[in-house]
Amino acid sequence: MSTPTDALTTLQFYPKRSALRRYFALWYFTTLLILWNLLGHLFLGFEQSHIQPLVGLATAIGLQFLLEWIDARVSERKPRYTGSWANLINFLPPAIIPGLALTMLLYPTNG
Repeated sequence: MSTPTDALTTLQFYPKRSALRRYFALWYFTTLLILWNLLGHLFLGFEQSHIQPLVGLATAIGLQFLLEWIDARVSERKPRYTGSWANLINFLPPAIIPGLALTMLLYPTNG
């Protein structure tokens, strides 16, 4: 039976399969993306509405929880976000990144 860290295929791309380096990279990029969105909306003049990043985040996080729950049920294991607050918090960056990035890329125009 595989352990939760063996189930994460992205760990294979980090030196010595280090989960710590994976979490550092995810949180670093997540922090930069959140700061970029805040600065863009407050000072740089992003023209999209302020609700778009929130809807993107809610959709991405909701889908990640749903798909993880389905995968855990099919695989007969506990979801990766259960067990501790650290598991829950470290489960979020893979959803926050595309949730914010897609809302920046999908900008409807009046043209």
